[in-house]
Amino acid sequence: MLSATFKPKTKAELLTAIGLGVHNKNYSTHVAPLIALGYLELILPDKPTSPKQKYVLSDAGVRFLQGKVDWLFGLY
Repeated sequence: MLSATFKPKTKAELLTAIGLGVHNKNYSTHVAPLIALGYLELILPDKPTSPKQKYVLSDAGVRFLQGKVDWLFGLY
């Protein structure tokens, strides 16, 4: 899911990208933990329930993905 968030995406776009339906349980299980870990950021942090809300990869998320790529290719 993180790799799908280089460009801002809605909740529906994120969940669809990983093959899940747009349900609160899927959001709570898959998106909310990434926000809590700091890997995803809200583009409207003051309005978390806005219908215009989108999510984007944070700097921490980029570093996390880079570490996975480095590990995968033996660059660590």
